[in-house]
Amino acid sequence: MRRCHKENVDQFLRSLNSKLREPIEQLRLVQKKCDSVKEEYEKELKLLNAKYKKRYDPVYDHRANIIRGRMRGDVFAVPGFWLKVFLSSAVVGSTINEADEEVLNFLFDVRSEPVAADRNGFSLVFKFEINPFFSIRELRKTYLLGEDDSLLVASRGCAIDWTPNRNPKFQTIWKKGKQTIRETESFFDFFDPPELPGNEGTAQLDLEQIHNIQEAIEEDFDIGLVIKDMLIPNAVSWFTGELVEDSSSDDGSSVDDSSSEEDTKARRRSCN
Repeated sequence: MRRCHKENVDQFLRSLNSKLREPIEQLRLVQKKCDSVKEEYEKELKLLNAKYKKRYDPVYDHRANIIRGRMRGDVFAVPGFWLKVFLSSAVVGSTINEADEEVLNFLFDVRSEPVAADRNGFSLVFKFEINPFFSIRELRKTYLLGEDDSLLVASRGCAIDWTPNRNPKFQTIWKKGKQTIRETESFFDFFDPPELPGNEGTAQLDLEQIHNIQEAIEEDFDIGLVIKDMLIPNAVSWFTGELVEDSSSDDGSSVDDSSSEEDTKARRRSCN
């Protein structure tokens, strides 16, 4: 959302007759009061989020320590915790292939963090135990949002230093005695997010290509929101099965898309 130039607004007001212009000017004053209240609300909300993040952090530390237990080699006290949590969500689980599962078995903590104080957005931090797949211990995905926290401005992933032949995106296939490498979709594509090209790049794409990129960006953001709002704060309940997704109606038939969307929104609200 952006503000129109003052010249455009003045032009619109001049186009009104005097009888209509007066109540419109009064409504603009009301809007300014709304904007002032919203600005105050957003400032206090940031302070409140910061306050409760300090209370959540030690709780999440305790959870991570229980999951890890006393590490012996690659054995966790609660093996496959975050893998099962992710698989409990259709949105996230659908991005995980069989090779990804081996890597995610080394994941012991996932957190959400705010970005810099002067920016809106959040980062997702994935913490791994020492593993044979990559040397980095922490993967990070950042979403930058607009002024009202509802518009995605940009997303940033991170590079992963995969051990040779251990990237789950590339699978070795043997066919008629010959070895070939097949590229497939992977959960770790999440750390290489799609980007909408700028004006110059957009001009070289047709409408279908632009639509596909926009759809990929929306799906990527949806995964981030599900992890942040649904899975992180309720991870134990997803692991034990106390929380489940509604995937069908009472008679066993699939729910329609609009109902599924409303259910997802309701679940997100319940986790806030």
